[in-house]
Amino acid sequence: MAPNQEERDALVKRMAEKRGFRIGQFEFLAEVDYEYLKRHNDYVEFLYLTDRHLKRKIKEFVILTVLCTRLDDVSHIKAHMQAAVDAGASKEEILEALHLLGNYAGGPCHRRGLEAWRQCFTPDLLAIEQPVPMD
Repeated sequence: MAPNQEERDALVKRMAEKRGFRIGQFEFLAEVDYEYLKRHNDYVEFLYLTDRHLKRKIKEFVILTVLCTRLDDVSHIKAHMQAAVDAGASKEEILEALHLLGNYAGGPCHRRGLEAWRQCFTPDLLAIEQPVPMD
């Protein structure tokens, strides 16, 4: 039996509340493949949102490094940065983790992470790869 709109909305709301962020993918999958979303969410809640052996803060650091090394979208990296902060990480801890990326994963990963960090914590500063005129 197909879920009604109320069931789809309730699942998306629950996902957003537990994760600390909401992305369009939640709504999209709720509409086109609710059963997949529901089952996938059960797995995510077990693996990612339950403090079994690793605390949420540590999980967010792992996820951030993977997202940066995979050159994921800055918006997705930012969502997990905010989730890390919500889990107790400081912006300085996140910045230090990004610097480790630069050393071990290379410049593009470092810059992608720095741009996400800038947008989260210092959006008034110039974009990381924005050209600056030479005087």
